[in-house]
Amino acid sequence: MCRMIVGVFSKDDIRTELPLNLLESLRKAAEHDPFLAKRTKGKKKNHHDGWGYVLITSSSIYEYKSLDPIYTDYKGYKQLINILEHLREKSSSTALLIHARLASPGYSKVINDTHPFHFYTNDNYDAWLIMNGTLTGFFTKYQDGRSDTYGLIKYISGKKFWEIPKEILTIIINNPNIVKLGIAIGVLGVKPSCNNKFIEGYFIYYRRDYKEKTDEYYDYYRLTTDKSIVFMSSTARYYLDEKSLPASTRIEKLAVPSLITFSIDVFNDIIQIDVGTP
Repeated sequence: MCRMIVGVFSKDDIRTELPLNLLESLRKAAEHDPFLAKRTKGKKKNHHDGWGYVLITSSSIYEYKSLDPIYTDYKGYKQLINILEHLREKSSSTALLIHARLASPGYSKVINDTHPFHFYTNDNYDAWLIMNGTLTGFFTKYQDGRSDTYGLIKYISGKKFWEIPKEILTIIINNPNIVKLGIAIGVLGVKPSCNNKFIEGYFIYYRRDYKEKTDEYYDYYRLTTDKSIVFMSSTARYYLDEKSLPASTRIEKLAVPSLITFSIDVFNDIIQIDVGTP
C-alpha cells in the first residue's frame, strides 16, 4: 500500500502553511514509513517506486509523474513547492492529488503505472485517480498485464462521473476478498466546458480487518478546517506538524467503509462536502 494525500484548499487555507506541511509529511512518510517497517519486520521501510501529482486551479492543471522516489527527486519536489508558493501569493482555491508508490509484488514499475491515472467519463469529465492498496479478483480481467489500478481505470472509463464511487464501493462491499487488506481511492474531476470553475471529487476507504484494527498502516484520516478538507494515509498523519495547522483544524480517523464526496466552486471559494458512511 502506498502513501497519498487528497486535498481541496480554500483561498484562505492556501495562504497558510497547511499545503506545504502536508507535502513535507508525505515526503517523510515515503522516505521512512515506521508502520511499513513494523508490519514487514524491517524488510521494507520506504515507498520508492515513483511519485506523482495533479494540482488543479481555476486557470491551470499541473501534472507530474516520476519513477524516482519523492525523497530523491529534488527537482520535481522543488517544482511543486514553487507552484504552491505561487498559489499562496495568488490566493487561489486549489485541489490536489499526490501519491508516493510502493508497487505490489509482481506489478510493473513503469511511468504509465505511476499515479495519478488520467481518464475520461461519458458525461465529459476530465478525471484523475490515485489508489492505495491492492485489488484482486473482479478487476484482474481488465488489467491486460498492467497494474490493478490500470484494471480499475479501464473498468470505470466511460462511465458517468458520479456513478463511479457508489459502484466501486458496492463491488468491494459485496466481494470483500477483492481487497487484499485495505483500499483507498481518491478522484478529482473537472468539466472542460466549465473552465475549471467547478472541481469535483470523492474519496473511498475500506479495509478488511476493520473489526480488529490492529494495523495502523491501513488507517486513514480526514483533516478539515472551516473551508478545506484533506484525506491522508496514516504515516502522512504521523509526520504532520500540527503546531503550524490553522486554528480551526480537526483531524479524525475515517470510519469503515467511507465514501466522502466534495465539490469546489473555485471562483466563489465555496466548498461543499457530503460526509457519508454507506
